[in-house]
Amino acid sequence: MIVCKLSRVMGDKRWNQKQLAKATGIRPNTINALYHGYAKRISLEHLEKICKALDCKLCDIIVEIPDGEDKTIKDLPTRDAGKKSKTS
Repeated sequence: MIVCKLSRVMGDKRWNQKQLAKATGIRPNTINALYHGYAKRISLEHLEKICKALDCKLCDIIVEIPDGEDKTIKDLPTRDAGKKSKTS
């Protein structure tokens, strides 16, 4: 299964949907569908614009979950998961 983690990436960067739509020129309805994970398709051009705006990699936004694994977006690791915090 392919999962879109756009909401998580945006949350980590403290961006809202309106900011992303303005920065990318992508329609707010499209951003909303991706954010909530119910978009059936996304163009490569949109993915590129989103990655540039959020300064992230495609693998941060789109991930594949092997069939048979019950994971939610909350269970998926982030790119920063292995890094130590500065307070440790």
